[in-house]
Amino acid sequence: MESQGGGVSARARIGVVLAACAGAFVVGAPEASAGVKQDRLDYGFPANQLGARSLRCAGYDGSGITVGIIDTGIFPRTPILRGRLAGFRNLMSSRQGAFDDNGHGTAMAALVTSIAPGARILMARAGNARGQVDVNAVRRAMSYMRAPGRPGRPDIVLMSFQIGQNDDRMRRGIRRMQRLNIAVVAAAGNTGPGPRSVTTPADYPEVLAVGATDNAGNVAAFSARGPVMRPRGPNSKKHSRFIVKPDVMAPGVRLKVPDEARRGGRATGTSHAAAVAAGALALAADARPDFRGQQLLQLARITARDTGERGRDTTTGHGRLDVGRMMHPRDPARGRCLRTPSRR
Repeated sequence: MESQGGGVSARARIGVVLAACAGAFVVGAPEASAGVKQDRLDYGFPANQLGARSLRCAGYDGSGITVGIIDTGIFPRTPILRGRLAGFRNLMSSRQGAFDDNGHGTAMAALVTSIAPGARILMARAGNARGQVDVNAVRRAMSYMRAPGRPGRPDIVLMSFQIGQNDDRMRRGIRRMQRLNIAVVAAAGNTGPGPRSVTTPADYPEVLAVGATDNAGNVAAFSARGPVMRPRGPNSKKHSRFIVKPDVMAPGVRLKVPDEARRGGRATGTSHAAAVAAGALALAADARPDFRGQQLLQLARITARDTGERGRDTTTGHGRLDVGRMMHPRDPARGRCLRTPSRR
């Protein structure tokens, strides 16, 4: 997506940035009342990989958790999204009512609810029909997430887009959400495999940056790599701070999303990996009400399964997200439900 307005020349793109990584989307996940069996049939692959089935087995489905999404909108009549929309704000035009004339936002919401079918979605439209993001609209969307009114603040905010340059006002908005115990999840970017390719806002330390793995559990070629180098101070051209990014990895190749989002069948990109991660964190937030905001993100980091070089690295970060390991040690269902995620 290209950003527009506000004098900001940054270029931003939602969805699959590299043509080689483009995919199509597919439908349907279980309703909130569906059990683990249907989840395994319809959206089993990412759930299996991230330990989400362990939490679903223990009775957690994201109920009571709201995931805010800043994207192109939402098509609420999509079967998997019926009854899931907590609120909608169009920050790009005066058009009323929930809609999505691009499909990317609907795909993100569907992936979240495919993992956490009890979660609700708060959508802020900051991208247009061509997939162009307006940076000023993104800033207003963050304000909306902090004070949405009647729906209440979200527990998690998903930002599956990138802008082409650091934006101090955007980072301040993320920090304000952080102070309100909102966990921010962002796509690392489809700009790999070169080093220092993690995009903004995923390169901010306050954000959980999610990279993508393929069906074999390998890092996708397009998934952005770190590290992130931070300036020493305002207007400084010298860099001194070395930050390991991405933070965690999640499935992001040929995932199922609704036909209403995009014709065809499968979707690919770090956007989709981040949406899967946001859904998995909604399950973890349901299971661990004592963890919110940065505490939830830090728990996700330290419980991730190391999959690359030993320890943290600039290709896979802390490793593959595993929300099953985020379950409380004294949870009665832990021994019965916790399983090592399967690979295929």
